[in-house]
Amino acid sequence: MQTKPSCSCSPGFRRRQISGAAFLLRHSALVEEVLASFPSLLDAIDVRCIAFPRPRAEVIELVGEAN
Repeated sequence: MQTKPSCSCSPGFRRRQISGAAFLLRHSALVEEVLASFPSLLDAIDVRCIAFPRPRAEVIELVGEAN
């Protein structure tokens, strides 16, 4: 079975525009928690952690520029 990759922004990214504080994306944190709770999922799905700064070339490559 071929799986489609799931992309998630790396946790703890920083935005200079907002005081340089570290942020967490709640959806990425939820995915990280599920994967930590059910490690066997890593064998069933292709998960890639993508750095937050744009452009996110790996995401564009996976879904296409139109998306």
